[in-house]
This record gives sequence, structure tokens and C-alpha cells, in this order.
Amino acid sequence: SRREDIELHLPPKRRTEGLGRDALGLLERLHTAPSASIDSNLNGMTSSSAASETSAASSAGGIEGTIGKLSHISISSDGTTKLLIRMISDGLEVETVIIPWNDRERPKSTLCVSSQVGCKQGCTFCATGRMGKLRSLTSDEILCQVWYARKVCRTLNIPTVDNVVFMGMGEPADNAEAVVVAAEALADRQRYGLAQSRVTISTVGPNPGVFAVLGKAPAALAWSVHASRDELRRKLVPTTRYTMEELRLGFVEALNAR
Repeated sequence: SRREDIELHLPPKRRTEGLGRDALGLLERLHTAPSASIDSNLNGMTSSSAASETSAASSAGGIEGTIGKLSHISISSDGTTKLLIRMISDGLEVETVIIPWNDRERPKSTLCVSSQVGCKQGCTFCATGRMGKLRSLTSDEILCQVWYARKVCRTLNIPTVDNVVFMGMGEPADNAEAVVVAAEALADRQRYGLAQSRVTISTVGPNPGVFAVLGKAPAALAWSVHASRDELRRKLVPTTRYTMEELRLGFVEALNAR
């Protein structure tokens, strides 16, 4: 039914709440096409070999037709589930990873999202760094990853996503505006409804000022140090232009300003 189609776009905690006429009308206008194609691909999936491309005839509206579509799923033996999402605008793909925590009392999942296609920081240990930066994602493309992850969790009976970390492809500081907007949506009660403590933005810290910019987001801020000694850090992160002391001062100032 139309109501069931619309409820697919709601956070799990809100699906049992009543929808008024105004809310139903708004959601119908925002999501004009139900996501039948992804349902057909997810039904019955139990392993990575069962995953396949979504229908080539993607609907003209909705998330699948305007933002991104699920192109591949890979499930490891421990339940870690990798999603490959193809952007509608140019066909480039990003990876997002569902990491389930099967706690008996409170099963849950952490989602690792990407902020860019590729990355220009060039960390020597990172496969994405070897790609170089192709482009930054829009806030919608970042949130699209969360939307698909939640849908996959519901369909495959994976614990629901209640923690999101910006630790996937890309450097959040190089796409700070979109990352902050996405974090605001994730922490908004009327949208994704995550607690601010359940959203983490991790940055390698290209310069001391980026911490203050990312610190505006309603999220925890993490600094990917990789090495505390300047000489070793320059080898691991060859784009490093500032000392650890300079970056540390910027990080501390950003935390104190919050």
C-alpha cells in the first residue's frame, strides 16, 4: 500500500507512530516512487554471492532514481556487510560498511560512511589514498549510504544502525560543508534521529583550522593521528604540512570551543 511504501523512508523508531494527512502528503511528494527494485535484489540474500546489481530500469524518482543505487553487496563470515553504491549523477561508486555488534542485550550496528570518491591525502597504508581524489560527495549522497544501510539491515535481519562514523572513503575535512550538513541530518530528531554521541567524524587533520570547521557538526570529533612522531607521520601521511604540536593545538582549541 502507499502507506507501507512511505513508512519505508522513516526511521525504525518512528514506523509505529501515526502519520497525519499533512505528513503523508509531504512524504508522497518527496518520495514519488517506492523502492521495489532494491527489495527484489535483497530478498533472499544470505551471502555475498547472492548479491547483484539493482534493476537497470531504476525508478525515475526517489532515492534510487535521483541520488544513488545499490550495485553490490558483500557479506563476510563475521557478518560485516559491505555495500557498493553507484551515484546517479556520474556513475562513480563508494563503499559503505555495516559492522554488526551482536550483543545479547542490545544488538546494534555501526555504519562506516564515505565522504568522497577517492582521497587526496595519500596515506601510504590506505587503498583509497592511492586512487587520488575524484570528487566530493554531496550531503544527499552521504545520507544515501545510511538510507541503504538501514534498508539492508531490515531486509537481512542485521542489527539496526545506531552509530555512524565518517571513516570510509575520503577525508571529511576536504568536504567539510557537506559532512557537517549530513551530520546535522543524522542528529536531527525529525530525520535520522541519532544521538550526537552516536555520530563520529574522523579527520587526518590536513591543517589546524579544519578541527574548528568540523567541530561545528553535532557529532564527536576524532583525530586520526597515525603516528605521534613528526618524521614517521610525514612518511605515513605524505601530504602532512604541519607539526603534531601545531595540529594538537588546533584540535584542543576546537574541543574547548564546543
